[in-house]
Amino acid sequence: MPEYHHQPVASGMLSIKKPIHLWVPGICEGSGGIQAFSRVYVKALREGFPAKTIRVFTKNDCPPENDELRALGVKFHSAARFKGPLRTLAYVAMGLYWGLKERARCSVATHIHFLPPLRLIRWLRGTPYMGILHGIEAWNLKLGLRVNSLKAADHLAAVSHFTRQHVIDALGVNPAIISVVPNTFDTERFQPGPKPTYLLERYGLKPEHKVLLTVSRLARTEHYKGHRQVLAALAKLKEKVPNVRYLIVGTGDDLEGIREAATSRGLQDRVIVAGHVPGSELADHYRLCDAFVMPSSKEGFGIVFLEAMASGKPVLAGCVDGSVDALDKGRLSPLVDPNDAEQIADTLAEILSGEPDGALWHQPHALREAVVAQFGFKRVSRLMADDFGTAVGERSALDLGGDDSLSWWNESPRAPVIVVVCRRSSQELVDHFNRISASGHCFLDVIYVENDPQADETGLRGIAHTHVVLGRNPELAADALRRVKQADLLVMADFTTKFAKRAVKARSASNKAWTWWGVQHDLERGSLIAKLWAKGLLTTLKRSAAPIWTATDAAMKVFKNRLGITNPIREVPHAGVEGAASFLQAADDALARWRGRAVID
Repeated sequence: MPEYHHQPVASGMLSIKKPIHLWVPGICEGSGGIQAFSRVYVKALREGFPAKTIRVFTKNDCPPENDELRALGVKFHSAARFKGPLRTLAYVAMGLYWGLKERARCSVATHIHFLPPLRLIRWLRGTPYMGILHGIEAWNLKLGLRVNSLKAADHLAAVSHFTRQHVIDALGVNPAIISVVPNTFDTERFQPGPKPTYLLERYGLKPEHKVLLTVSRLARTEHYKGHRQVLAALAKLKEKVPNVRYLIVGTGDDLEGIREAATSRGLQDRVIVAGHVPGSELADHYRLCDAFVMPSSKEGFGIVFLEAMASGKPVLAGCVDGSVDALDKGRLSPLVDPNDAEQIADTLAEILSGEPDGALWHQPHALREAVVAQFGFKRVSRLMADDFGTAVGERSALDLGGDDSLSWWNESPRAPVIVVVCRRSSQELVDHFNRISASGHCFLDVIYVENDPQADETGLRGIAHTHVVLGRNPELAADALRRVKQADLLVMADFTTKFAKRAVKARSASNKAWTWWGVQHDLERGSLIAKLWAKGLLTTLKRSAAPIWTATDAAMKVFKNRLGITNPIREVPHAGVEGAASFLQAADDALARWRGRAVID
């Protein structure tokens, strides 16, 4: 992890009389991930700063009178009794009232939506504030009040190195104010045990079946969770493990889409889409599986990984996001390229066959002990309290001391995120992008703007890279445009659609690395209007000095001689092993050029 230089926030003379204010979306047990984190965080501060008053403003629920946190002296103020928009207004008004009435030592928001009013309180009352960054809610922000409030915070704590780096790169947040404090889980609830008989009967499974499990939201906007990559891997895995079954737990608007994807691959007899399961049954579902699999590419952290490993189950996760933190860089369970279906299948085959012999993840009780030691409440609560104390310049009663400080592991270099915009897919391009993604050299995200007429009937056969087809999912265009803006490198392989024009405009304004990749007739064919459109894009290219990649040597000559392009031009073929290698080398050069570290001849 990069060295953390943040200085304690200025707040005059330190005083135990000054309370701590926390703004949380909810805090009751059995709620979502941010709510669960909020509960743990409040308890950690209570134990770390026992002499301070802790006042919690909760929006969507109200803890009962017998709640453990009330018994510990935590004071609660809830807006849950209000309905609709009134709840938000009441919540903000309540927080502002107490924020102005008593000057807190620090105000903390466990969801970034609450940062703007904390910034207002600091302006009016001088109270420093900090926020917790979890994952996608912090990555997809548009410039505005929340981003400005985030960048103006006195301190931020991210739950993973991936989330930390993402907000630094995408939003320009000062790295010096962001630390990393991980998630934790209920260590008593999740324990190793036999496969529950009632679940075997419910799902028509036999004890000898090898069961894979995924627990997550099933949202069309969250394909990055990796369900479809697991389905692609399952088509290969069934040959090596004939009795394999895949159980999917979760709800959302992509539930039917998952079922259809399984059917289209002929896997309907091997895939069980369970939908919602009660929280009381979640631990039993972990015990039912032989391996937990979620090769996500944009996970903020992944508490489900901790729960599965605490249940003694090996986990397979992606190597490009916050999952790396949850698996302690692969020490606790294997990490794979989330877009490489073949690697996923091969690794799952090893896991299900007990290979490699002696691996930690094949020893249920040792695995549980390891994950509890690393991510159990006892340790993480100390990290939380230590982080808060460092930020405000006060020593926690749980002070870690010694070598176990906030820099609790070194951060691995992050692979660059490359977004490619294509007009439509083809089998050649799919194979090409699969090869690039499987290299592990970058995180590849492909946006196909239009439907492929041939793929409409057969689907995108063999696809094993992160992608979206906007022609089928136009509601995802806004999210796709955000990815265009945030990528380390944008590769434009389409200059003919409206989305392409928006992407070029957005990227040009961002002053971040991009390149155009195509053939000469992309700028010459079509109607007069199309040619005028192309000429305008050509002007944008010249002004930006963005490098140009061409698929053939002939195209390179056309760009130089007929179109008068002076931008750096290189040949990057559309296919083959050499083409994939050329793509990756050209991408490295483009990033280096934009950062001023190299010049492309």
